[in-house]
Amino acid sequence: MECADNNACTRDYCDENFGCVFEEIKCDPHDLCQQYSCDSYSGSYYWPTDCRDGNPCTIDTCSYNECHNDLISCDDNNACTKDECDTYSGCSYTKINYDDYDACTDDSCDKYYGCNHIEISCEDNNACTNDSCDMEVGCINEAITCDDYDLCTNDCCDPLDGCTYIKVICHSGSACITDTCDPKSGCVNTLVDCDDYDECTNEFFLPRNKFYGGGDVTRGHVVMVLYWLSRNVLKPK
Repeated sequence: MECADNNACTRDYCDENFGCVFEEIKCDPHDLCQQYSCDSYSGSYYWPTDCRDGNPCTIDTCSYNECHNDLISCDDNNACTKDECDTYSGCSYTKINYDDYDACTDDSCDKYYGCNHIEISCEDNNACTNDSCDMEVGCINEAITCDDYDLCTNDCCDPLDGCTYIKVICHSGSACITDTCDPKSGCVNTLVDCDDYDECTNEFFLPRNKFYGGGDVTRGHVVMVLYWLSRNVLKPK
């Protein structure tokens, strides 16, 4: 007796007690990583279990009879990006902000080492300024003061050499005046004391290149002076 039911999804045989038996063909119930179905014409067929969780941030696999949804790595090996994963769009790489908000540093980012904050130089190569840096405004090149509080010097500053102090010349141009300088008051022009403390002499001023009466010295003035001296100073006693 033939026990064929023309169904590719059954195993047909004849049992001596029960007669024809049409036993359904089943897949291995221990392999949960495969799905099974059967077509009555073509027979059984298998396909992998769908372990997809709908999350682009996971790698979905099946092994050892169970699904695995392991997080993926979004690391782009760039220290200048913030690497994240969004459950809707997947990996994203956002450029990091390496600004330290310090105007005294030059900020940059190296893909291998990350943020760099290099101190800037405020040196203006000018000996007449004090160079410094303020973290809010940056370089400050403030003019120095060369005042030595000495009125006997002219104070100035040279960009190469810095402060210079040139001695003030207090020359009055008169041989009858002693020229000195006081650091607090400046030039002092003191009249020369011609008194020789000798009652037998008459003292008077004869400034160099000037006659004591005023005006330029002429030959006539010289004659008058010599005449006066002969009559009053050099007169025999």
